[in-house]
Amino acid sequence: NGWLRFDCIQPGAQVSIYSLSGELVVRMQATDRVVDWDGINQKGSKVSTGVYFYAIQQGPKVLKKGKILVDNSS
Repeated sequence: NGWLRFDCIQPGAQVSIYSLSGELVVRMQATDRVVDWDGINQKGSKVSTGVYFYAIQQGPKVLKKGKILVDNSS
């Protein structure tokens, strides 16, 4: 029921979320300086509880990457 906000992103940059196995979960493009993710994958389903990786890219250049924990247990 929550949202994850990526803030202060260059317009046009892409935020990609990956599962632990490296599968692309969702890719979003920044039209402003903010990207919000609602926990829904590319197929329209809520993702499972767990750890996910994210990468913020401007073209081929990776600007930032890290891990996030999604908790859908409540």
